[in-house]
Amino acid sequence: MAFFPDNVEYGLKLGNAQYFGGKAKETLDTIAEMRKLPAPDGNDPRIDLLESTSAQASGDFGRAFQACNTRR
Repeated sequence: MAFFPDNVEYGLKLGNAQYFGGKAKETLDTIAEMRKLPAPDGNDPRIDLLESTSAQASGDFGRAFQACNTRR
């Protein structure tokens, strides 16, 4: 997430492209970077949804459950 690292919209687009490209691990790395953004961007619920979906795809069902059931 180096092009516009402070823009949650670009981060979400990158994360979705990584996810649909079969790169669940890279998606989770992008999510970790987006979580570092200042509020309200770092708390965007779309990040939770992307994290849950990506974690499920990578087989981490505990993380998937936690991401969609815990507000940060």
